Amino acid sequence: MKLTASEEQDLEILRHLDDTLPPERLKRLNEVLRENPSARHSLREIADQAVAMGDLARTRALRSPSPVSSYPRSGGWWGRRSFVWAAVGVLGLFLALTLGRQVGRHQPDVISLVTVQGVVTWSAPSGIPRTGLKTGDRLPGGTLLVEGEGSSVQFRFNDGTLINLVGDAELSYSEEHQKRLWLSRGAFSAEVSPQTPGRPLLVRTATAEAEVVGTVFSLSSRPDDTVLKVEEGLVKLRRLSDGNTVEVPALSSAVASVDPSTTLAPAATPSPVDAWTFDFETTAPPPIWRGIWQAPTPEAAGRMVASPYIAGRKGNTHKITHFGISLRTAYLDPALSLQARKESVFRFRLRCDRPGPLQVMLFTSLPGGGHGGNFEYKTGAGSLHPRGDGWFDLEVPLAAFASLSPNHPSASGNILNGVMISSFTKDVALSLARFEFSPR
Repeated sequence: MKLTASEEQDLEILRHLDDTLPPERLKRLNEVLRENPSARHSLREIADQAVAMGDLARTRALRSPSPVSSYPRSGGWWGRRSFVWAAVGVLGLFLALTLGRQVGRHQPDVISLVTVQGVVTWSAPSGIPRTGLKTGDRLPGGTLLVEGEGSSVQFRFNDGTLINLVGDAELSYSEEHQKRLWLSRGAFSAEVSPQTPGRPLLVRTATAEAEVVGTVFSLSSRPDDTVLKVEEGLVKLRRLSDGNTVEVPALSSAVASVDPSTTLAPAATPSPVDAWTFDFETTAPPPIWRGIWQAPTPEAAGRMVASPYIAGRKGNTHKITHFGISLRTAYLDPALSLQARKESVFRFRLRCDRPGPLQVMLFTSLPGGGHGGNFEYKTGAGSLHPRGDGWFDLEVPLAAFASLSPNHPSASGNILNGVMISSFTKDVALSLARFEFSPR
């Protein structure tokens, strides 16, 4: 069967993603990606789907001698391009073999869990999920899924390399010849021990690849770009849409976009600020924030309405759902860093159509990188006093937050990765009009 030009292009992108495209063809593809927005859109879609198909391939490899033949053939972008399924099968098996060579063989443990909080699931190359993870568990290569804004997992490779995966994130990892990470969504921070010469730690997202020899950094995979922030050492960042690379030194950041016309260059990381305001009444939030934004109308100002998220699990199947709104400054453009102070105060302008208790969560990291702990504040419905229009103001000083880990007794001095307000398991139609963070 002769492939169309579009199908040929998609196949080239697939080969680009698994590093099998010859240099001269890669050069031509980079030129196409620079000039063609449709090609860049395909790159992002294929990269996102490749990780998902890799998980599927690992499962099917145990059950069928021909995993490609059992893939579904209809529905969505992939169903309309049936030829790609075979190519995705190849890439999926590539990922499967990267995570666990010779499926079915016992795999050595490569990580140990340092802390586990909230809903965290691990799946082996066989695709069998494992819940109930706890500190001290040792695991072979596989995939860690972190569900819910308040969930996180911290794990350590055998050489001491420490990874902290936070809130609504998915990371596949392996260590055969060298460490390889696939961040399909979310964010993580890392303290990477010096790696073997010629075998750097590699991190892939839908839009970029980072090459790390030994450093402290954080990385966020957003819908259309990857944000790298280096605290110590040096990280090489490659933009997949055109192959351009940049070296990002300590105390610097860089953004690798799916659009190659944007600048790929390191910039000094701005110093964290201790005061910041976001007004939902007039400003649209980043779409990746938790909640549903209702744009302003002639009759009403804008607001953010709480949306459901997974906050816990009972047994292996029953999920506990809360309703919340989150703010994560790393997803702003440009990204912003907030630093908690002893005298910091959080102010929320809120509305609840039904009475119920509220919870405020802080997710933090240490100023030099690494996990800083999560913190919570709870208040009952009886302490909330709405005005005649239904809105009320909630003020919470930093000192009122309780630590969720004895290893991190205070948030003072930490960097705020996120703030979330929720109504637990009861949907009270919580709305947020304004958020303010400032010294008292």
